[in-house]
Amino acid sequence: MRSKRNVTWLSFLLLCTIGIGIAGQQEQQPSPVLGKCLGIGLASPQSGMLAANRDSIYVGSTNGVLSSYESRVLTPEWRLELGGEFGSDILVLEEGPVVVTNPIRSGPPAGEEATIRLIAGKTGVTSWSAKLPFSEKYYLGRSIGGIAVISHDGLVTILDRLGRRMSRNGPYGTVTAKPVFRAGRIAFGTGEKQVIVVSGPSEGSVTRVALGMIPRAVALTKKDDLLVGGERGNLEHIELESGGASWKFKTGAAVSSIVDTDAGILVTSLDNFVYLISDYNGNVIWKRRLPGRILDGGVNLAGYFVVLINGENSGYALDLANGKIADVFTSVDSDIISGSPVPVRVGAFAVTTTGTLEIYAIGGCGGKP
Repeated sequence: MRSKRNVTWLSFLLLCTIGIGIAGQQEQQPSPVLGKCLGIGLASPQSGMLAANRDSIYVGSTNGVLSSYESRVLTPEWRLELGGEFGSDILVLEEGPVVVTNPIRSGPPAGEEATIRLIAGKTGVTSWSAKLPFSEKYYLGRSIGGIAVISHDGLVTILDRLGRRMSRNGPYGTVTAKPVFRAGRIAFGTGEKQVIVVSGPSEGSVTRVALGMIPRAVALTKKDDLLVGGERGNLEHIELESGGASWKFKTGAAVSSIVDTDAGILVTSLDNFVYLISDYNGNVIWKRRLPGRILDGGVNLAGYFVVLINGENSGYALDLANGKIADVFTSVDSDIISGSPVPVRVGAFAVTTTGTLEIYAIGGCGGKP
């Protein structure tokens, strides 16, 4: 009798132990970092034509259609048919979005001109438009008191907020590294193995930094130094005053993006790695391999670095402190066509697929991480 009671008691203790262990494992499982908040269908969105501010999200579609959606519930605000085809990404100013369109053509430009427009963010009405020399691609950014427009061949045009031309310089050569705009300076790489840095009143002062490589990514640091990544994986930290490299680093393939953060320098490479590098000496703080290439960099949100994997229809949130994969999201119905995630508000970002506009958030969809 005593033996049966002992067995029963031991069985009870064993079941309790197992239950406590399972409960402990459940408590230790990390909660999801990313959550999908909203998604709506789109008709023919164009790759790379996505931008946002806190209130609105702007999407460009084929045939020069620009649409605006309210950022929290994705209700349509307006739709504008600009005609032609988009020749730039979308720059968002306080007044609204700015875009460049080219005429649809079948042969050489033959004197054709591009058109740059500022669209009123609340109404979708064109506030002003201006003509530009034709270029297959334009890059837009903020300038001191205006808008900087850089053509594919490196022609730099500065417009004021009313669309009037303030200056025009160059061309400086075919753009090989996407321009960056920071504190009144513009930097971009060219096929002549140079980085062009334009600064000063109306960006009239030009510095040419000679390199031993064709630049594929550039960044301006908070200390006004230059970071350059090359086609063979070389990364250099260059002091603009002296033009010399204070340190160098090597990745396994072409550098695709560089982001200067408080934690260090985030670098993506076509070797499928993300690196966090010390801005002081170029030492690796951490690196993380992902299952595909990151072509257009990522976005730093609420302590995470969020990137999209081209061709894999997936995105990853990396913990900025240690590089660990904190969460993964996938798109199973459509191909992701965003170059990189676009910040919408604190902790939230938008992506586009071939048929949808989707918003994800870090730590929940209430607007705070």
